[in-house]
Amino acid sequence: MNSGNSSDDSNSSSEAESIKSASSVYRGIIIAAACLFLFFSGAEPCSAVPRPETVVKAGYAQLQGFLYQNENGEYGGLGYELLQEIAVCNNWKYEFIEVPYTECYELFEKGVIDIFVPYQKTPGREKLYEYSNEIFCTNNASLLTAPDSQIFYNDFEHMNGIRIGVAAGTRNGSRFQSFLNSNGCTVTMKQEYSDQNGLIAAMNAGEIDAFISASNRGISGCKIISVLPETDSYVISKKGNRLYLDKVDSAIRKIAVKLPTFTDSLSEKYQTPAEDAFPSLTREEAEYIDRKRKVSVLVSAEECDLGGNFSGSAKKLFEQISKITGMEFVPIVRMRTAQLFEELTAGNADIMYSFNRNYAWAAAHNAWTTKSYAEFYNKIITKGNISNIKTIAVVPGTYIEYFVKNKLGYNTVECSSYRNGIEMVKRGKADAVYCSSPIGNYYSTFTEYTSLSFLSAYDFKSSYCMAVSKSSDSELVDILDKAVACLPAAMLSQAFEEQIMSRPISILDPFYSNPILSIIVISISGIILTSLLFFLLYTIGMNKKNKMLVYANNAKTDFLSRMSHDMRTPMNGILGLTRLSKDENDINIIKDNLVQIELSGRYLLNLINDTLDMNKIESGRMELHLKPLNSEELFNNIISSAQLMAKEKGVKLDVHVPNYDHGSWIPILGDSSRIEQVFMNIISNAVKFTPAGGTVEMIMETVAVEDKIIREKYIVRDTGIGMSEEFLPHLFEAFSQEGRVNTGSGEGTGLGMPIVKQLVELMGGEISVKSTLNEGTEVMLSMQYERCGQAPGMQETQNVDLNILAGKRILICEDHPLNAKITEKLLLNKNMIPEIAVNGKIGLDMFEKSEQGCYDMILMDVRMPEMNGMETTAAIRKLARPDAKTIPIVAMTANAFDVDIDNCLKAGMDSHLSKPVEPELLYKTLAEYLGRGIKNEKL
Repeated sequence: MNSGNSSDDSNSSSEAESIKSASSVYRGIIIAAACLFLFFSGAEPCSAVPRPETVVKAGYAQLQGFLYQNENGEYGGLGYELLQEIAVCNNWKYEFIEVPYTECYELFEKGVIDIFVPYQKTPGREKLYEYSNEIFCTNNASLLTAPDSQIFYNDFEHMNGIRIGVAAGTRNGSRFQSFLNSNGCTVTMKQEYSDQNGLIAAMNAGEIDAFISASNRGISGCKIISVLPETDSYVISKKGNRLYLDKVDSAIRKIAVKLPTFTDSLSEKYQTPAEDAFPSLTREEAEYIDRKRKVSVLVSAEECDLGGNFSGSAKKLFEQISKITGMEFVPIVRMRTAQLFEELTAGNADIMYSFNRNYAWAAAHNAWTTKSYAEFYNKIITKGNISNIKTIAVVPGTYIEYFVKNKLGYNTVECSSYRNGIEMVKRGKADAVYCSSPIGNYYSTFTEYTSLSFLSAYDFKSSYCMAVSKSSDSELVDILDKAVACLPAAMLSQAFEEQIMSRPISILDPFYSNPILSIIVISISGIILTSLLFFLLYTIGMNKKNKMLVYANNAKTDFLSRMSHDMRTPMNGILGLTRLSKDENDINIIKDNLVQIELSGRYLLNLINDTLDMNKIESGRMELHLKPLNSEELFNNIISSAQLMAKEKGVKLDVHVPNYDHGSWIPILGDSSRIEQVFMNIISNAVKFTPAGGTVEMIMETVAVEDKIIREKYIVRDTGIGMSEEFLPHLFEAFSQEGRVNTGSGEGTGLGMPIVKQLVELMGGEISVKSTLNEGTEVMLSMQYERCGQAPGMQETQNVDLNILAGKRILICEDHPLNAKITEKLLLNKNMIPEIAVNGKIGLDMFEKSEQGCYDMILMDVRMPEMNGMETTAAIRKLARPDAKTIPIVAMTANAFDVDIDNCLKAGMDSHLSKPVEPELLYKTLAEYLGRGIKNEKL
């Protein structure tokens, strides 16, 4: 029965299975036929029903950089990202569960977790768990300790006897113990901690001296003192259950095919140091740091602030390296980029920041290279079409010059710095300039360069590192390599971005981004001449980033606030003293008032001149008018003026020229007025801020006399009040004044030293300032001049006979009654015969109707009604009478820009005097033209 029943049951069962199988076949045929019908008929099949996600309970050990959860509950790390890619392949969704290694087996048995990562393979473990066939990741077990520990990298002598913490359930403890034993170390392993956080807490509490981590990245606030060889880790699951592991293996193989660089990019992303990780220094390297301490760094001006301190990416990099090594980095700032390479080759500093990582390039400069800290495409900065580039501005001696000449084959023209090169492109003196992306991005924020194109040069990529001079020690290379390896790439990228955004906004930036600019003319009547010309700033819609717009608006507000104060203060004195003088009968009091009014007027004039100079410099319109100069007479004039100034103040001025007796008085090419402006500003400051009885010392020394160049060094040193340490970095900022004391000679405009710095740099020089509060100040100038042939003597125009002015008839074309009256009075004082025309048309008529030779000279205002000065001059020159072509016509106008002077000369005028006109200069100009007929010379 039983066997029969068993047989029947078996037959029935077989029959049922056959029927079920046949039904399945028929059903499959029907479905296939339906699909074929839909395909060939063009009908759209029903939408596929989405597969539901499979929830996989993933156990993990919290490891920074591998798989971790931050304070916001977000997961991250190499393991997390790889698991997510596996989930895409398998339509999985994870439930992450943090699990101590010691509880893996128990939680698998209870079904709390389905898989666990990461896990290393051993024969014993393979008996307990199933392993994925594919390697999930690799890692390096590291031994770490506190950064101030006196145990150093592979310092086995001092590792003997230390206590080492290990996460429970891991095998790295036994691996490290074997490794250390083989190097003669006996250590105590404490394998009782649940995770990495517990290990760090135990080390900080003094329970252990070091701990072992399998993290793929460094640990914040720790240093690595030893590393084991790389090992493989896998995904594991419960023994006998390969349901998930087979899908993991399949997914890893798919990822390798469709994303071949995925795992490499993850490793590069996460096998980077944590912030505040410390380098793995050897004991020898640590001892070198103790001996060396200070490291000198050659750095360009673009990477420093006005006080000569690191800024931008350089500041961030050296701050971090200093923090983790204990070394102090001292900047050596050079204005000319070429000078950086020259001094590196000469061994005048330990390292150079921002060096192209090229071994041959480093060898050519007697240096080694460190690990690269950044890699950028370079920038092409051009004004026109990139296809029309023929000539590229390059900084002599740089890697970019070498690359452009030898790799790209362009013609080159030299520039003193990258900014100088950009200026050359702007002015059409070069077609383009190459520079690194950070430098290009930095200058792209300058509103005066909005007309230029800043393009990425994708055929030219530079890897930047530090160059270590071979005059230093090679150990410094290893130390810097390890330090750079501890710096997260994201931190440096952020530093480069911040450097672009933190450019100090010029007070004149709004003028470049918005051409709307009004010039307000203020004239004050009184007993003496005072005339004020200034411009009011108004900015609309700057097309820069929001942050730049805020900066620009703040700069505009600050500019107007300062100018309002600086203008109103002397104006208050002028108007107030003028009112008081009207009611005053005492002639002595009136004279005193006039003196104060004149001083206030001169202050206003200086403010105008300084501000216009700043405008021209920052807009790139300042040009040097180079002429052959007799340097001896030039500096004799400067020293003579300085001696008078010092004598009036009761200050002793000592001038030393130690080697000017063997060839330094050589004719040079220079702009005499700008050279005088630089030195008189520096000397006048020294005299002004030195109390009576003090000393100002000027030293002039020749550094080198070459075939084409003369290099000079000047030092102006005083025993005055000095500057505070807090103010000194702001010395070259516009309108910056410390204002600690009243000098008795006015507080100045706060623009003098910024203008001096800009002019010095424009002439290819450098300026530095040292100062000690209440002890004095030292200003050092390094200048270079181009040599030339014989220079004319400067005395030929110094002494002019003013007696020739008497009886000369002068036509004054001036529409402003007060200005006309003042000019008339000045001419009468020298017994000349002035005649006034109130506009250009009347002036033309008066000259045309006069007899031949009636007028000896014409003083011509430019802005006049009916007919302006340009039109009047052109009309006079076209008249059909001989004296129309020869009569001297001198512009006497408030239009004082270089372009205004050029326009006056082009219109037919002989010279140009800026209002307010100094009487002595007016007389001298009249005498020179009337006595010698000098023409077409700017005075």
